[in-house]
Amino acid sequence: MAPSWGRLTPVGMAMPSGGRGASAWVYLLECGDGSIYAGATLDLERRVAAHRTGKGGRYTASHQPVRLVFAAECSTLGEAMRLEAQIKQRKRNQKLALVRAWQPHETFIRLSLTSSENTIETGLDL
Repeated sequence: MAPSWGRLTPVGMAMPSGGRGASAWVYLLECGDGSIYAGATLDLERRVAAHRTGKGGRYTASHQPVRLVFAAECSTLGEAMRLEAQIKQRKRNQKLALVRAWQPHETFIRLSLTSSENTIETGLDL
């Protein structure tokens, strides 16, 4: 059975300058060893740059290089952090399915978190 990720709606915009066009972001990085790192931030561009220079955290500093493979806009940092925690609980193949669903669009995707179930719904068959 496919995982329930939440409802994904393409925003249809390029990454805003400085990542400041959105309130908050949840993102996935692919590390040099193939592992997937999940994070949340208010400034996506600055945070990804920090990871790339080895200053974004211990894990990514020791698993260079890193590249952004998924980013989704959230309405608040709290929502982004809840979503990050849920993504971290998923199996690797489920995270990669989310990445594959995002990449062809080459756009950022707005995720809405359903508060009643605390699940992420994409509407995509992942």
